Amino acid sequence: MTSSGDHASSNRLADLDREALRRYRSALETEEDRVSYRRRLIHAQIDLLEAGLSPASKFSTEDLVRVLRDPGPGSGGRRALVRIPTETLASISDLADVLDTDPDRDDPDQVAAALATLREAERALTEHRRSVHEKLDEATQELINRYRDDPRAALSVIPSER
Repeated sequence: MTSSGDHASSNRLADLDREALRRYRSALETEEDRVSYRRRLIHAQIDLLEAGLSPASKFSTEDLVRVLRDPGPGSGGRRALVRIPTETLASISDLADVLDTDPDRDDPDQVAAALATLREAERALTEHRRSVHEKLDEATQELINRYRDDPRAALSVIPSER
């Protein structure tokens, strides 16, 4: 890190102009949303299996609400699946095999194997999400530093009246 005024700046992001840095940060936010959505799908799949419901089985709206509802405070921050915006399944095609898991719920070995696969996918997504957060924090800090060094530059993000 180098010093920009009194603030540490990122050497890795130094070559990006402000607009490119904003686009980079926006792309990271989009990636964070995508990864978080996928994690919530996997959490829902785990919750269904742990509740004894097969993802392919027929279950009532009440079953879904009971299993997938917002668990509230102290639940490790897990969000309710029903609160996320609808996305097409095409956007999660790389998880299709994991999300297609449909073990025989009467076979404890199949359920255990499915849960292990889902938990490994969740672990990998969590690791990726952590990396995205670190990059997002770095880009945000870099923008803050630049605006501190040149406060007038912040005016460029305010839409002008026509």
